[in-house]
Amino acid sequence: MVYDQWFSCNVRPVNGGLLLQKMNGSQRFVGFLFPESGALVYLGASSARGEPYHNYSGASPGLGAQVPPDDQIGLLSGIGDNHMRLEIPAIQEALLDVVEFAR
Repeated sequence: MVYDQWFSCNVRPVNGGLLLQKMNGSQRFVGFLFPESGALVYLGASSARGEPYHNYSGASPGLGAQVPPDDQIGLLSGIGDNHMRLEIPAIQEALLDVVEFAR
């Protein structure tokens, strides 16, 4: 699905790291960003409008843990001046969620 409008997002420092948050629209997310090889790894969780923000569970299916469907792991990389792209393998509605950010 492609939207013809931009949504409000912010990145802010929290506890020595960076927190990324999509704040409006029917689908929202929040998670932490960690530097890795010139990009940023995103660990977060999705939620729907009207729900409280969900937290990333940190559960590992390789260790037998049940992973909530709202968990997200993605890669945020620069694609131009003041322009970034977050790619998240999706499990609920698509194969890959791609979110672009512009300042």
